[in-house]
Amino acid sequence: MTVTISKKFTKRLLCVLAVLVFLYGSATFFIGGYFVNYALVAKSGGQKRPKVQAQLSTVIRNKELLEKKRDAWLKDNQAQVEPFQFTTADGLTLQGHKIRQKNPSNRWLIIVHGYQSNESRSLLYAQGFYNYGYNIVTYSLRGHRPSEGKYITMGAKDASDLQILIKNIIAENQDAQIVLHGTSMGGATVLLAAATVPEQVKAVIADCAYSDLFTIFSKELKFRFNLPPFPVLYMAQQMAQLQAGFTISAVRPLDAVKKASVPIMFVHTAKDDFVPADMSLEMYAAKKGEKDKFIIPGDFGHAEAIFSDSEEYFRRIQNFCLKYLNQN
Repeated sequence: MTVTISKKFTKRLLCVLAVLVFLYGSATFFIGGYFVNYALVAKSGGQKRPKVQAQLSTVIRNKELLEKKRDAWLKDNQAQVEPFQFTTADGLTLQGHKIRQKNPSNRWLIIVHGYQSNESRSLLYAQGFYNYGYNIVTYSLRGHRPSEGKYITMGAKDASDLQILIKNIIAENQDAQIVLHGTSMGGATVLLAAATVPEQVKAVIADCAYSDLFTIFSKELKFRFNLPPFPVLYMAQQMAQLQAGFTISAVRPLDAVKKASVPIMFVHTAKDDFVPADMSLEMYAAKKGEKDKFIIPGDFGHAEAIFSDSEEYFRRIQNFCLKYLNQN
């Protein structure tokens, strides 16, 4: 009799467990899949972040001025602009442009744009650095048109893509001296790449980069949807691994910074409401060897450091880079 009851109980328990697994799996598929699509597919909702603070008139004015300068600069240097493309390790084609100096230069600056941004934004930075004698490289990251790829990978696969681009430049110019510049997700990308860059990479500039993606996604889940990270973000993480091929919690530029030997400059606005400036300060403290930080005071928001005072922005970064560049 005891054996019969035990078998029945075991059978019922297995049925209950099977139902629970099915329900969790279904919830993960639909809920996790929704948030993966929302956050990691371009123009699917993730770009629509609610405003916390009004944009400063200084930012609006300086942005307009920089856009005009960019457009005039591109027009004046049309002959120097060269489209290019390269292939990632998983077979995607990424599109970009090189803007070469009129007089040959070994200095190269690769500009990596941010989350759901584009090359047009990168070119706002390009004009200022071009005036310092760099050949400029801009490109659209995977998941951002016209480059291929369905999913944005928040730096996880972008760092490997960037390393391929670096190798391509070195193959073209053996004496290349390369500086990496990235903003927001682009900043995270250059930091992730910084752990294992070749000697031709002389400096890395990380503007408002996050130190830990899981922390940012947790904060944004609460801010945008008033939801806790458990279980929603864990479901999204499982689906991100299945669909986009990376683990959200593994994207930790902080860990890469601890390993990096290349000089790194951390730039951030003090009141960034998206990626807290404390993340840059944390990474600055963790970085061994050559480093610098540039924290901009005032009410400037996320990725607005360049709009506080662009001349000062370019000057401070160039002064840092000059310590590590040869005079050629």
